[in-house]
Amino acid sequence: MRTTPNELRRHRNADGGISPSAFSFSGRSSRPLRRLLEVVDAADRRERLFRNGDGVVVGLSGGPDSAALLAVLAVMARGRGLRLVAAHLDHGIDPRASARLAWAARRTAARLGIPFRSERANVRARARREGRSLEEAGRLERYAFFERVARAERCRKIATAHTLDDQAETVLMRLLRGAGLQGLSGIPARRTQGTSGIEVVRPLLDCPKARLTEFVRLSRLPCYADPSNRSTEYFRNRVRHRLLPALERYNPRVREALGTLRAICRDAQAFIAPAAERAFRRVLLSGKTASPGRTLRLHAGRLRRLAPALRREVLRRALETAAGDLRRFSAAHLEALAALTETGRGALETHLPRGLVARRRDETLTIGPARIDKPGGGGYNRRRKVHIHAPKGGRVVQSRSRSERASRKGAAPF
Repeated sequence: MRTTPNELRRHRNADGGISPSAFSFSGRSSRPLRRLLEVVDAADRRERLFRNGDGVVVGLSGGPDSAALLAVLAVMARGRGLRLVAAHLDHGIDPRASARLAWAARRTAARLGIPFRSERANVRARARREGRSLEEAGRLERYAFFERVARAERCRKIATAHTLDDQAETVLMRLLRGAGLQGLSGIPARRTQGTSGIEVVRPLLDCPKARLTEFVRLSRLPCYADPSNRSTEYFRNRVRHRLLPALERYNPRVREALGTLRAICRDAQAFIAPAAERAFRRVLLSGKTASPGRTLRLHAGRLRRLAPALRREVLRRALETAAGDLRRFSAAHLEALAALTETGRGALETHLPRGLVARRRDETLTIGPARIDKPGGGGYNRRRKVHIHAPKGGRVVQSRSRSERASRKGAAPF
């Protein structure tokens, strides 16, 4: 990047920073930049990620991927009128690494002339408080922070630097955990953040990480490699550093192959979704006002008559409606629900994660919060032991602690 002092003075913006238009990438970094711009432009045209004049909060970790994304969007901003804000969250896990990441993020934003916002979170405390992994707690803290910045800066988009490598790792992790179409659809290119209407966009999902690293090295953008990304304590890192390299010996383009699988599953999921929504409304007995925390009532007979793929999707929607989201649920829990619908008359029940229980009596399947029955009532307790009254010849489905333990280890989306 070559910029003279006089040029810097001419390109000062209202915040006192340097306008992105002041910079141009030249020399060895210009060709990698053009390739990155082509990738982002193709993703933008295909997924409609940005509109002219959009305000965009760019997640800036201090690592090379997000530094490259910010640089590419800074160049795009010239012709599209994008208004960029860089946002960095200190997770408060490793003080030394956090300080270096924050320094790199701040320097990158300053060098590109992008307004910079930062905040510190206690991710470890949240993980303990809510019984989550550090990875999950950190992700929730990051997106909540990005959303706060977007609201404060009146931005409608949040851009993150997920790459083709991240996509491949996610699909492979979910495959190993037994995910279905929804889970194998991988990381979406765009989604809505909560109920705010703010969109999360990911322009680099088709870009290999190596291409970003090359650009950052040649352009000499400040960045720091987070040492936690090398720790094999985390499942994702074991997939990244051990499993994917092993699979590359069988197929050097395994990342692209997993990306293709993801696209196929995404298209199949999009095809089945409208039919599943209609079927869900047909089997729902508790009306259209069903909401998280309330008991959901479904017609077991109508569920039983659905095609297996459609029944699985309807049950997934039922779980999501009853619980509010699908955290800690897996395909195994869908199988347990499906088993409840397969028998004729009788009374059966099975326990689910997060304090939910599914109970079927004759042709009615209910899914809702567990309760503690009085002694002698033939009910169940919160220790996940199941006591079921069934007529002679009735089939008993018993759900003990195995599915609950699996859900706590991290169930795959399905």
